[in-house]
Amino acid sequence: MHALHKDGKLDDGQFLQNLNAGGIITRVALLAHTAELWQPREPLDVRRPEMARHLFPAEDTKSVRSVLWQFVGLGILTPRSMLDENNTFFEITQYGEQVLEEGQETAYDPLGFMKRLRRDAPRLEPDTFEFAQEAVSCFLGRHLRAAAVMTGLASENEILRLVDLYQASLNGQAQSDFESAIRGCRNLKQKFDQLYDSLDQGRSELPAEIRELDTWLQGIFQPIRLMRNDAGHPTGQEPAREEVYANLNLFTMYARRLSTLKEHLNPAT
Repeated sequence: MHALHKDGKLDDGQFLQNLNAGGIITRVALLAHTAELWQPREPLDVRRPEMARHLFPAEDTKSVRSVLWQFVGLGILTPRSMLDENNTFFEITQYGEQVLEEGQETAYDPLGFMKRLRRDAPRLEPDTFEFAQEAVSCFLGRHLRAAAVMTGLASENEILRLVDLYQASLNGQAQSDFESAIRGCRNLKQKFDQLYDSLDQGRSELPAEIRELDTWLQGIFQPIRLMRNDAGHPTGQEPAREEVYANLNLFTMYARRLSTLKEHLNPAT
């Protein structure tokens, strides 16, 4: 999300920081025009930026308002009174200020989040990207248990693929022994432990950025798995928003290293 200066140029600041200045629809329209995402039916007069609001499609205006109310539901914004066409009655909550300080490409920015994931972890499985996208959508919709489950599915899907890749990277008796060990596993956790132990034995052969397996692999897989299990069972407890948000952001770092590990195990594809 970006802000706009009065001259209509993009600024690297956070878009929401200018909400209380009013004219949010105008700002969004100008941003869309600057980014070449929207072409008005008639030329915009830079001396009359308010024209953008009147030319902006009604359907997109409704979408902007929906997003604003979504931010209210997430605790980032709070309405001061009631909304008008300029949306001047918002203020940023203390929690919202913390979110804004974290910058872009977080779970609060679904397009940026997925763009970052595809850029930094290109070797993820196609359905892993879908699971991650659903997790972010559920989080933004305040379906926290569903978000925790989908994040867990994204992680589990990659671990199962890694098991296959690691087995295929072995030869002879080593491959046979690993296959036999995996066949004896009763659940994903046991398969993960077997994979982790095998990778740990050959840690020195791994690329430098992924050798700290206990930190990024064990250390992130476990909290994602535990939250997924708690959310997926009828315990009546809902995970905290901050915990789900933290796991989603951790997943991007985790995914980047998983992608690197997959490249190491199978560089041909």
